[in-house]
Amino acid sequence: MKSLDELLVCEKNIANSSFVLFRLPHTEEYQVILQQNPPKTFLDLNEIDGLKGFLIAPFNPSNTSPYIFLEGQTLTIKQSGKTKDFTLGIQEITDNGRGSYEKAFKEIQEELQIKKYKKIVLARTEEVELNKYTLSHIISTFQKACRIYPNSYVALWNTPTTGLWLTATPELLLRKNEDHWESMALAGTMSIEDKEYLRLSNWSDKNKREQEYVSQYIEEQLITHTNHLFKSDTYPTICGKLIHLRTDFKFQINETSSPLKVLINLHPTPAICGIPTIETHNTIIKNEQVPRKYYCGFSGPLNQSEISFYVTLRCLNINKSKAVFYAGGGILPESKLQEEWEETERKLNTMKDLFEE
Repeated sequence: MKSLDELLVCEKNIANSSFVLFRLPHTEEYQVILQQNPPKTFLDLNEIDGLKGFLIAPFNPSNTSPYIFLEGQTLTIKQSGKTKDFTLGIQEITDNGRGSYEKAFKEIQEELQIKKYKKIVLARTEEVELNKYTLSHIISTFQKACRIYPNSYVALWNTPTTGLWLTATPELLLRKNEDHWESMALAGTMSIEDKEYLRLSNWSDKNKREQEYVSQYIEEQLITHTNHLFKSDTYPTICGKLIHLRTDFKFQINETSSPLKVLINLHPTPAICGIPTIETHNTIIKNEQVPRKYYCGFSGPLNQSEISFYVTLRCLNINKSKAVFYAGGGILPESKLQEEWEETERKLNTMKDLFEE
């Protein structure tokens, strides 16, 4: 298949199928998997062992949000420099989630003080009413995300279980790169308008500490599974209109372990959950007012030649005429409500910018 225009010729077939359309960072090709039959669903990540296809993982596996696995031929499409001039449009914001967020923020602050947790990630949603659209509008929005976020992993998927999701995320969870494996710690968020944050020395102690929690956790998980572990210095990295703190990891997986074992140990990291992991995961499930579903899960291709999983950070879920945007941020004992709210607003805009003419 040479172009997405050819894919759209089959729009009726696509609309009635499960599909995923994705673009890996720094590449100029789209990849597509179409599946007429319902994809595999399961609650135990170990069931991906031996499978080939595309994995969609939730934040918290459940009967309503299980792991999804699409199988079938992967079609490759050359990314075109031209994109359609029609994308999804927002009619109005119907619920920005402020009330729910304030309530959960206060409860989490109490948990941090009473139980002495170091960090808990609090998520929120914003629900909007969409203008009338077709699948062509959705695919055009995917193309726009690929164009304006070339350093991000961009994926669009639809299944009977998940519904329609679009993500554009900078955060790598686990990837095979020729003769070695890679992961990253990504945390801390500032606006690209504040150019001083391109220098690490200008970041606050709070942001540096938040990033260090993630970096230290990933290093601790990898040590038991790997040989020749390399950890880079922490540095600011630009992701769209945001700047984050990033630490890169490169390693070999030892003979007593496997990529699946590494994956199970890594997810969820403190970047999307907290410290300590199990306890803060339970706190999130208890206090957040809206289930995360596939937000803060991960997805990506899985086969003999390619394993690339990215955390589903910047994302939205489309259901008929409505779209729900997701964002979150790390809460520390010294965090302030308004500052954290504004950080989530900046993150939401990563995806909302795709809806602007």
